Amino acid sequence: MRDITETPAIQALLAKGRKSGKVTVADLNEAIPEDTTSSEQIEAVMVMLMEEHINVVEK
Repeated sequence: MRDITETPAIQALLAKGRKSGKVTVADLNEAIPEDTTSSEQIEAVMVMLMEEHINVVEK
C-alpha cells in the first residue's frame, strides 16, 4: 500500500491549508487519489490536517 500523504496533490492540499487555515471537502476529495479505498490512508490525511490545525469545511 502506497503512502498517499506524500503525493503531490496531498502536499498541495496541506500548503493551501497552511496558508488559509482551511480546506474544503471538495479540495480534500480532489486531492485523495480515486483508487484510495483504505480508511487508514484517508484517516492519515485527516490526522495530518488536524495536526497542522487545518479545518475541513463544506464551502
